Amino acid sequence: MSLNLKELISSLKKESLRGLHDSPDFSTKLKQVQICSELADEIISIQDKNRDVETTSIFDADRFSEFKRWLISNDANSDKISFEFIEELGCNGVVCTKDIPKGDLAFQVPKKTMILQSTLLSSKIWQEIYSRETLLQRVPHLMLCLALLSEKILGKTSFFEP
Repeated sequence: MSLNLKELISSLKKESLRGLHDSPDFSTKLKQVQICSELADEIISIQDKNRDVETTSIFDADRFSEFKRWLISNDANSDKISFEFIEELGCNGVVCTKDIPKGDLAFQVPKKTMILQSTLLSSKIWQEIYSRETLLQRVPHLMLCLALLSEKILGKTSFFEP
């Protein structure tokens, strides 16, 4: 059977509903239960395959090395961390590379490497936009979204590019 997930779910729903209303005898109901079970197994199989694809490493060591260099060049302290694909979580992340005593700093990220509403509002352009657009005042994260988009448009010329 080579149906996609939506088709399988639709078939399962139809078969289970048909079984509830149209099955006069036990053997017919049993056959419909078997069909539903096979469809459910196929759905689970597809979901498991998708889960495997989702957790496959998309870690780009070169990109993260460039990012780490950028952080260090902007005064970040990162000698105790590395960027890695974390298999258990199925995503990229920051991993400590040294034991860090309780109370010690693992790493430090300078404010200038962050896009924050407070730093945006220190700019005359963003102050002007913010003062005119009441939606930005009501939805604080919207301003950050716009800032991210504007940095994305700047591409390689953006301070935040890596």
